Amino acid sequence: MKQIKTKLGLLTVLLSCCCGAAWGYEQGEVRLDNGTQTVDVDLTGDEFPNNRPGAKVDKGWKYTPVFDATAYCPDGPIGQSSIYYKAESTLASTPDSEGYYKLNDYISARIEIYIDGHYADFKGIPFFDVDNKDYDYQCVSNSESLGKKLGSVSEGKVTFRLDKSLTNGVTLDDLSIFNIFGRLSAGGGSYGSEPLFHVNLRSAVIGVPEKCEFNDGQPIRVDFGDIGTSDLDGSAYQKPLDINFVCSGGIFDDDTTPPPVILLSLQGASSSFDNRYFKTSQPGLGIVVKSSDGGEIVEPRQEYQVSSQDNKGSWRLVAAPIADHVVELEEGEFTASATVIASVQ
Repeated sequence: MKQIKTKLGLLTVLLSCCCGAAWGYEQGEVRLDNGTQTVDVDLTGDEFPNNRPGAKVDKGWKYTPVFDATAYCPDGPIGQSSIYYKAESTLASTPDSEGYYKLNDYISARIEIYIDGHYADFKGIPFFDVDNKDYDYQCVSNSESLGKKLGSVSEGKVTFRLDKSLTNGVTLDDLSIFNIFGRLSAGGGSYGSEPLFHVNLRSAVIGVPEKCEFNDGQPIRVDFGDIGTSDLDGSAYQKPLDINFVCSGGIFDDDTTPPPVILLSLQGASSSFDNRYFKTSQPGLGIVVKSSDGGEIVEPRQEYQVSSQDNKGSWRLVAAPIADHVVELEEGEFTASATVIASVQ
């Protein structure tokens, strides 16, 4: 029988992505001479002093526009025109009608950007064919400089909304907010594939007064030792996974309000064969986590109410390896990871 060694550690997982634009010019599209410009919104230091759903924090940017641009007309001349803009968000919108976009399970954001020309005002994204009402542009032969610097996106406003109370803050990791494109308004112009601007939130921690410390600040590790590759049904090789916590600050220290309800979750990737289990580095093998008292499965990214006294307690769990019965496991070590997250009601 094969032997495999496994460890389960509670760590933070970071994700990133990239995207690119296609080549070619559309009739009437506008591009910046130096290519797509990135506007970074730095959020470090912002806090939600009111850690209740609906609380808001405002942030923004403002700079002097320095961007030259060119209009393209490969299909023939385009006469006097204003500039139309469109903004497409890369985030999912929230169910409400207030223009907010979901950043994560706890925070949403509404974004407004400044439109130049005679429009000279802010517009909430997303939008399509917003006219800057400045009829001072044209394209005579294939391409033509706009002759003036673009001022759109020189200012912006971001309103962050807390959708669910949290503790210890939350990290926003280089989130793309939106791309903005431009085109000439006359001559049946089209938006091209290359954005004028790309706006993103740089990595930041949005803080709150409430804090919870787990396991005295030490990593929580589970070592299953040497185990076989058979009979991995989630009941063999069980190990205790006790998560001790102490919460303080904000509503935890407020004696005038009822004690907050503490919710804990394990944030981590689900296994490919069953989303109730945590993913490991070996295909066909997962980690099942259960409550030690009732045997209830603790699923990835789900919140569970935990008992506490004086805002401290212990979330008593057990963890065990579990295999996909249609996959033959390989020898060797594997790992799995998750992050403990607290929120309050």
